[in-house]
Amino acid sequence: MSKYVAHVATGFTDNDAQVIGDELERLCEEVDTLSPEEVLEKAKRSSSPLHDYFVWDDDVAAEMYRKTQARHMLRSIHIVRQEDDEPARAFHPVTIKVNEHEERGYVTLNRVLSEEDLLEQVRHRAFQELSSWQRRYSQYEALRPLVDRVREAAEQKELMIV
Repeated sequence: MSKYVAHVATGFTDNDAQVIGDELERLCEEVDTLSPEEVLEKAKRSSSPLHDYFVWDDDVAAEMYRKTQARHMLRSIHIVRQEDDEPARAFHPVTIKVNEHEERGYVTLNRVLSEEDLLEQVRHRAFQELSSWQRRYSQYEALRPLVDRVREAAEQKELMIV
């Protein structure tokens, strides 16, 4: 049996990851490739180990899906700035302080570029994503030289930014 753990900030515990991973591995053995549709179909049975990880109340699930669609919109729209004529992400996820509490949401690229604390959040997230990319692909021998070059470039860039 393989050992599974939850990726950071997914909402799953390591115990959840073990249950889900074991079941997904079992399902993978039944088919050539496992699709999300097949996972959902199997999870519909109340006896499935995956069943309780899904929202089965259609009203709640519909609202959750609409929020996913809204996030997809915010992530998908790009702006073409006159300065460089290249498309860039138009809206960025940030955390801002509002009335003594933190609020997560999206702001425009122009706002990110004009407020140092927001720009720093984007930089920090970029380095987190780069680090995640390095961990994800360092396991492949064929990609190790590229991963090493990216790591070196990130270390140099980090020194320049900080």
